[in-house]
Amino acid sequence: MSKFYASVSNNRSTITKCGHKDGLSAHIRGWNKGIEVNVSFNEETKKEIFEVYETSGSNGKGNKKLVFEVEE
Repeated sequence: MSKFYASVSNNRSTITKCGHKDGLSAHIRGWNKGIEVNVSFNEETKKEIFEVYETSGSNGKGNKKLVFEVEE
């Protein structure tokens, strides 16, 4: 059984991806801005870690910046 699940939808369909303890990542973006969400499992603490980054979007100019992090 998978540890993590992600779903992405548009007006026609939904896709779901599964991840295990190695984590899961999604990057949703426009040309100049985007959001990347990562989830991973910390083996030492046995907790899930979620990180949200602001990115420079599809143009690739600039770095990503951590804007939110939460641990289970």
